[in-house]
Amino acid sequence: MTPEEFKSWQEIYQSNRWWRIYDWDTFELMRREMKWLESVLDHFHHDCETSIELLLYDALCRANSNKPLVQQWIKCSNGKNYRVDFLYKLDVPFMVAIEADGSHHKTAQYKIYDQERRRDLRVENIIVVPVPGSKIKQDPDRCAQAIMHLFNKYSLSII
Repeated sequence: MTPEEFKSWQEIYQSNRWWRIYDWDTFELMRREMKWLESVLDHFHHDCETSIELLLYDALCRANSNKPLVQQWIKCSNGKNYRVDFLYKLDVPFMVAIEADGSHHKTAQYKIYDQERRRDLRVENIIVVPVPGSKIKQDPDRCAQAIMHLFNKYSLSII
């Protein structure tokens, strides 16, 4: 790792408050994996923050010609702001947010937060589809196909 990369990773670690979830060694390992993925994936987006997000982004791009918006902030009418991993705008008056949920989403604290967040986003006509990181690591293409199946099942067109 170059000194510039190290400094950049430190800034990301602090500014995005990754220290609340991962210790530095885990974070550094994740960033190294992401750097490797950049060289092997067909589709890469620099705003993806984890390797599971990169894997799912690549699979979603291969499953549909309409690429999802990445790391989008949503301002809710209750004054809260939430960032979603991926967002699809549809031809109906709602949107679909795809969340690549890492292992920290299994904790009691995150389960409560995720429930509140999904409820707040639903009020804004945003449906949240959580995808467990373990499933993404196993078969990202299958996850993307399941998401596309949801769009097809309800005759939703991505715009």
